[in-house]
Parts: sequence; C-alpha cells; structure tokens
Amino acid sequence: LPICEGGENPSEITDIQVFDAEGKPVTEISGIFSGEQTVTLTAKGGDGKNYKWLSDDTAVLSVSGNGSTATVTVKSAGNANVVVTSADRSATVAFKMAKDEVKKVTAKLKDKANDEYVAGQTFDKSTLEVTYEMNSGVGNTVNGTDPNVSTSVDGKPLTALDTSVKVYYKGKEAEQPVTIKISEKSVKTVDIDYMKKQDFTEGEGLPEMKVKVTYNDNTDMTLVDGFDIYLGDDTTPLKGSYKFKLEDNGKSIYVKFNGVSSSGRTITVTKKNNDPVT
Repeated sequence: LPICEGGENPSEITDIQVFDAEGKPVTEISGIFSGEQTVTLTAKGGDGKNYKWLSDDTAVLSVSGNGSTATVTVKSAGNANVVVTSADRSATVAFKMAKDEVKKVTAKLKDKANDEYVAGQTFDKSTLEVTYEMNSGVGNTVNGTDPNVSTSVDGKPLTALDTSVKVYYKGKEAEQPVTIKISEKSVKTVDIDYMKKQDFTEGEGLPEMKVKVTYNDNTDMTLVDGFDIYLGDDTTPLKGSYKFKLEDNGKSIYVKFNGVSSSGRTITVTKKNNDPVT
C-alpha cells in the first residue's frame, strides 16, 4: 500500500491531537495578556497531511498554518478557539487570555519635592513618584504626570481638608496616600510700590500711593486704597485729611494691610514760604 506524507496509511483516519512547543498535548491555554505574543502548535492525526487551521475570533487570535504546524498570534485579551481539521476530524485549543490588570500601586513624593501648599492652590502631580505592578509581573516607576496617574484632588483647588492625597494608577489606589501640608491664604509681605513724592512743604497732604500685597501662595495684588498709613512711631493710622507738620521732617512713612507692615520711606518736611509774591 502507498504511504502518505504523514507516514500513515491513507485509509487510517485517526482523531487529531494538538501539542505545544514542548511536545505536550494541549486543549487549553490560559494566561494574562500583557502584549502580543506567539504560540506554536503542532497537530497529529486526521489523514496525517491535509491540515487546516483557523481562529474563531481573529480580534483575539490570528493563525498561520503550515501543514501540521501553526503559529498562533495572541493579539488581545479575551476568549477564542483555534480549530484544526484534517479529513473528517477536528480538534480545538481554547485560549483564555485575561486582561493584565494592576495588582499593586505605591506612591510617594520625590526627594526634596514641595509638600507645602496654600488653600486655593492646585496639587502638583509632577512631585509624585508612582510605582505599579501588573498581575503579569510587569511593572515600572513613573512620574506623576503619566496619563495613567490620577489623584483625589485632580482639577480642584486644595482646601484645609486635603492633607491626605489618594493616588491611583489606572484606577488602582495606592496602598498609602501622600501627605501634604496646607495653610490658609494670608498676607506675606506689604510693600510701597509707588509714592508720588517724599519731599513736602508743611501743610501738604498725603501723597498718592500704590501698595503691592504678596500672599503666601505667591500671588499678589496692587492697592491704591484700603490700607492704613502710619508716620514715625505713631500707632494710630493717619486720617486721609492729614497735613504734614514741620516736626514730621525726617520721620518714616509706612503702610499696613491685614496686620502686615511695609518698610518705611523717610520724608522731608520744610517750612512753608509765606513771602508775598513780588
């Protein structure tokens, strides 16, 4: 009798068995999908030579057959079957590929990163260092600006209650939150930004002034009124109608806003000339 290419009598049709790359029989392959990968399968049985390979879901698996051997490319997570036929026999290998999910996340502030904020500021995610581990064992450490990193304070101004910031990687919460300090907004410095004049004649009134107020969140604003003006050692602010006197000569004028004082500017006051104009 003639012998077929597979070494079997053509009249002998047998059940098909599929083997993996190590030569072990296989009917199911399961694992975690962490990226495209290939699997080699070999079939024995049927008529011994006329093998056809196919995938019942090409979005998950693609199959390239070459006789009794096939290369299966796993393209995504999901369930799909590889079917091989020969003569009137067939065999199926079920692929069950789970999505690779985040198993563990830890987060911390980078060394020497700022951890002090003022209420109203937003949290700086670039100060974060986030380490993640996938179920597949794959992992990495990324910057807080990574698009997969989010926090419990994203997109909102900080309040005094936000001292414990939850950090997430792909929605998985870090084992411990990150702790920051938050203070209320307050005036940090007050400066006389503009003073129209510092030399006066007795009887002249207060000069036009502009005052720069800087807050502890490093924002600032310029005032043209709403601040108190002081002269020398007096603890009582000057009235808007105040007129300079000779005894004010050499004193310092300064301003105060929300309890914070500016540095002083020394003024001169000279005697008014009462000589008639000739």
